Amino acid sequence: MAKMSATISARTLRYADGTIVRSKTILSYTNYNERGSLAMIAVPRKYALQINSPTPITSERQHDEYLAVLDKLASKENPTREEQKYAEVLMTLIEAYEEEHHAIPDASPLNVLRALMDANNLRQKDLIPIFGSESIVSEVLHKKRDLNKTHITKLSKRFHVSPAVFF
Repeated sequence: MAKMSATISARTLRYADGTIVRSKTILSYTNYNERGSLAMIAVPRKYALQINSPTPITSERQHDEYLAVLDKLASKENPTREEQKYAEVLMTLIEAYEEEHHAIPDASPLNVLRALMDANNLRQKDLIPIFGSESIVSEVLHKKRDLNKTHITKLSKRFHVSPAVFF
């Protein structure tokens, strides 16, 4: 896995034509890729965060700040390679935080079935061909009976979904 570190600093840049730019804050990311090669990423000040360097997100405020910067980068029509790499760093940090703090629990097989029924405007009696009888449909929908392998196979074909959604 690639290693990454980040720093933020104000720098005066001197271009080859002699132009000097002092008002630009450059965010430099040191990225060691799989081969151990070193890569630097420079990002314009308008995308700089209010913190010293991008770190794992520990609060909602910091999460919102990272999202705002990522949104600015995403709305840019032709981002530079450095901006794309910076966005990748932010996405990685945001995803890690959201997995831990905003995780969406897996739906139960019954909740999946009910959602599919609602989405397809189906009633209990519409599932009789899959389950064999209205009483079995009722027992499944009222948690008195679990879905079996045959039910799952038929449901996945009926709704064009993977059988895995019912596990």
